[in-house]
Amino acid sequence: MRYIHFVPAFALALGLFLSTPLITDAAVLPAILGRKTGIDGMGFASIILAVIDYLKESNAYDPSTPDKCKISMYTTSGGGCQTYINCDQNDGWGIDLSSQWQVCYVGGRQFFHDDHIGDFSVTFSKAGGVNGDTQDGLHTPILQLADVSNWDPLDVQATVDAAAGRDAGRLCTLDNGGAGTQRLGWVCGVPTIGKEGFGLDSNTAVQTSTFAPGWCTMHVVQYQRNENGVGADYQFDVLIYDNNKTPIGQIQKQPIDPNTKTLNMNSNLPNVMVLTASGGDGDAVLFAYGGQNWGSNDQEHHSNFGQYDSGSRQGDTGFTC
Repeated sequence: MRYIHFVPAFALALGLFLSTPLITDAAVLPAILGRKTGIDGMGFASIILAVIDYLKESNAYDPSTPDKCKISMYTTSGGGCQTYINCDQNDGWGIDLSSQWQVCYVGGRQFFHDDHIGDFSVTFSKAGGVNGDTQDGLHTPILQLADVSNWDPLDVQATVDAAAGRDAGRLCTLDNGGAGTQRLGWVCGVPTIGKEGFGLDSNTAVQTSTFAPGWCTMHVVQYQRNENGVGADYQFDVLIYDNNKTPIGQIQKQPIDPNTKTLNMNSNLPNVMVLTASGGDGDAVLFAYGGQNWGSNDQEHHSNFGQYDSGSRQGDTGFTC
């Protein structure tokens, strides 16, 4: 049987959304904000998994990684926002977009555009001394791309922290200045539009109507109730892969039915996948598909789920499809 091995706790923060709204200045919102996205249904969680699985000995931002753009984000002394993009296979900073910054303050969301990746934005979501934050400087960038599941937010710092200890398969890294510089920096690699960066085709993800039967797998993120903006009922991200590890269905931040405590998910598969979360935080999530019934603690289905961290837990499971 083929299945995706459990992704450990370092990935738990990748699907986090901001618990406070971002500032969106109408003056800097691009007119193209509402256009159809190129990565149809493919969020950052999916890209993270692809990086881990595809880049065995390198990272998304490495110069040698093809079909990617490297986005560099910096602040200095609590301001001085800078952004660079390099879509070539070299170790330079690339094109300097820093002069476009108009909202260099905590919560200010700055929009950019590059033909290789389309529209994207950077928001520095925290700052020392603001809302009780004790870390110096303007920090915790949130990276969003229009072509990644319609501006799916990526907490860059959480992504770096969660991947600590890994030598490869990293989406983002730190690039702080030396002692006394007061410069904070983050670098991420993202797939280019219309190419197969990280083994993904960004224009055809989750768009087929067929699937390879056999052993299908799911990556599941469960968002804790009453945490980080989640209401009284659990919410789920689910990404289903067919026997060839091709994504064939995805939902993001979908709540369970408040009465039945179930969530029905359609995909390319002929039957509906049903998730049930009627217990408490420590209870297993139940799955049902095509007459199969199992839980997130069922080893026969290769289920392996972690503990809650920062308001979510995640893991993988498999089933016959």
